[in-house]
Amino acid sequence: MRLGHHLMTWGGWRQSQKQPWSWPEVLREVRAAGYDACESGGSAQEHGPAGELKRMAADHGVAFVAWSGNVTANFWQPNTDAYRRELDYAAELGVRTIAVGGGFLPEQRRTTSDGDYRQFADNLGQAMAYGKRLGLDLAFHPHRGCI
Repeated sequence: MRLGHHLMTWGGWRQSQKQPWSWPEVLREVRAAGYDACESGGSAQEHGPAGELKRMAADHGVAFVAWSGNVTANFWQPNTDAYRRELDYAAELGVRTIAVGGGFLPEQRRTTSDGDYRQFADNLGQAMAYGKRLGLDLAFHPHRGCI
């Protein structure tokens, strides 16, 4: 069993301190805190090539065991392209577990309709099928404000 840490806390702290993100430093801190695994999210646009990040993590004695992605409540091509990039990146890192947040509506409102749920379920189903082709397991992780 591995004990992992989601790197959201590091990102929030670094942002509050106006410090840039530094993978080597973050991975050193994760390992020094006693973790041998972590969860993050994103794609090559944010993190560079997956192979390089995977090697860097291994050099620090840390593995990526989960990855976060976001599936929206609509099928707009930019949204679909974004979650596919995240899933592709996770697969390249060797991650198999994806925590899928999402179901956020394009506009903030307090009510949802049956159509909203059907549309999100269809989009999430497409993401799951795409992930399955990559050997990924997707788990829905709801947040306040999502379906």
